[in-house]
Order: sequence, then structure tokens, then C-alpha cells
Amino acid sequence: MDWPPSQERQPVSQPCHAGAEVLAELGLITYQTEYDPQIGCNIPTDITFTPALFSALDVSEVAVVAARRSRVEWENLQRKSRN
Repeated sequence: MDWPPSQERQPVSQPCHAGAEVLAELGLITYQTEYDPQIGCNIPTDITFTPALFSALDVSEVAVVAARRSRVEWENLQRKSRN
């Protein structure tokens, strides 16, 4: 049995989609949509944060670059430890 029934889950996706639309209209994110047969509607996918989002959150470009670099270094260490 599918629980909760899909008609009860669908209202959750609608505010999420509406929120994504507002953020996209403000230029804070970009996204694509994909049909989800389980809930019967399109949902935001491939969400990209724009520089405007980080600016609105008062996160500097330097901090974003440092976080990306740190993540790449961590992934490289994980790759090395698997080999």
C-alpha cells in the first residue's frame, strides 16, 4: 500500500514548486522541471544557485570558491582512500 496516498502528498509539492518559481523570478536560482508520476505533477530538478542568491545571503564569492575547493579536495581524498 502506498502511504501516504498520492493525493495527500501532492499538496506538499505545490508549495515547493511555487517557492522555486518565486526564487527563479527573483533571479536567485535557475531550475528545470521533471514529471514525477508518483505524485502526478512536475517538480523542480537541476536546481542551480545564482550569484544573486549568495549575495542576498551575504555570502562572499571568496567563501563560495573556498567551499567548492574544500568539497573537491574532500572528494579527491575519498577517491584516493578507495584505491
